[in-house]
Amino acid sequence: MSTVELVDFKCILICIYRFPYSDMYRFLDKLETQIGKVQSKRKKFLLCGDWNINFVQDSVQLQALHSVLSYNLTNTVTLQTRVTKNTSSLIDVMIMNKQYNNNSIEVVNLGYSDYFVQILCFLMNRQNNRMENITKRNFSRRNIENFKYLLEN
Repeated sequence: MSTVELVDFKCILICIYRFPYSDMYRFLDKLETQIGKVQSKRKKFLLCGDWNINFVQDSVQLQALHSVLSYNLTNTVTLQTRVTKNTSSLIDVMIMNKQYNNNSIEVVNLGYSDYFVQILCFLMNRQNNRMENITKRNFSRRNIENFKYLLEN
């Protein structure tokens, strides 16, 4: 899980990947804790990532997730995000506060894989001009090799 706070915009972005077949209830507990922390700050927030829960197929997992998302949240992605020859699913999400859901979303097939890209545009009002530190990923050779290793395993 990665969290970024855009202080000037009073917005928090959280990106989460849930491994397939990982403990669903542990994931939901952590998710609920994060949602509670963010909502106590009264800021806009966006939860996104590949959660490996199909939003277009009713399941016990999806019902449990919907109960956690009843915190006045909505999934802005409504189209399938992974399409193969035999299946299609919506497992990549962009969930945000319902009151800020005045956005546009696109799901785009770039042709590189069976996963589609989600592009979300929403309005944000800048609160002040305070400067903040920016953290960026380090794309060193070592980090790239480690990433490839993790993908293979």
